[in-house]
Amino acid sequence: MAAKLLEADAAQGSAHAHFLAGVAATQMHGERASVAHYERALALLPELHPARSNLIRALLERNLAGDVARALEHAKTAVAMQPTVAEMAYQLGVLHMRASHND
Repeated sequence: MAAKLLEADAAQGSAHAHFLAGVAATQMHGERASVAHYERALALLPELHPARSNLIRALLERNLAGDVARALEHAKTAVAMQPTVAEMAYQLGVLHMRASHND
């Protein structure tokens, strides 16, 4: 029921509703199911940093062709937007390591 309400709010164009729908999708179906929700949230509100952080994890979990590269781009954006947040720099470092192993 709650997921359906979040979907209805998200359909109205609320970045926070898309974010919360992503969180609900993760809880119910795993992180792979949340990618589209987090992408929509960020399209509406690029500075919604928890959505970007969760999207990076979801892309890595999903691991389709190009997902590591997309996660790396999101991590670079996160560091540029939040240069003093250590978690963002850590994620970027982890992604650089993972990308070098995928080459």
